[in-house]
Amino acid sequence: MNDIIKSYAKRLKLSWIKENFDEVEAASNQEYLLELFEAEIQQREERRMNLLLTQATLQK
Repeated sequence: MNDIIKSYAKRLKLSWIKENFDEVEAASNQEYLLELFEAEIQQREERRMNLLLTQATLQK
């Protein structure tokens, strides 16, 4: 089942979830999903900021 979850996460481009879904613990299914989505969003925002900072320094 883990391979299927990883495959689906890859197809949906959910890289953080693909790598970390089995490490998240929560009291309910809804909390589990919420934690996964929050972490995915945070990771994407961090990557975006790093990309923007890199692009800003390259344009000097």
